[in-house]
Amino acid sequence: MTGRATLILRRGGGYADRMRAYRILIDGADAGEVRRNDRVVLDVPAGPVTVQARIDWARSKPMQLTLGDGEEAEIEVSNTHGAILAVWAITFGMNNYLTLTRK
Repeated sequence: MTGRATLILRRGGGYADRMRAYRILIDGADAGEVRRNDRVVLDVPAGPVTVQARIDWARSKPMQLTLGDGEEAEIEVSNTHGAILAVWAITFGMNNYLTLTRK
């Protein structure tokens, strides 16, 4: 049996995408969603894990983590572009529209 780890993804209350959820992918598979001012707690296998957030065709850069058995990691998911850069962000910036930051 492999060890397990806990991944907590938090999302603040920013204006951008306020009515929509961000999809969370773990190792390329859909693992849930996180809404504005909320968090999602995921049970993941210990070891190397790739985390990514998406909304429609836009996404974050993948974040690679290595988690030990019983380890807990917290990641903040955010849109740092805001309303002014929205058009650029959903076209040319679609591969880093969202940002993942380990806390």
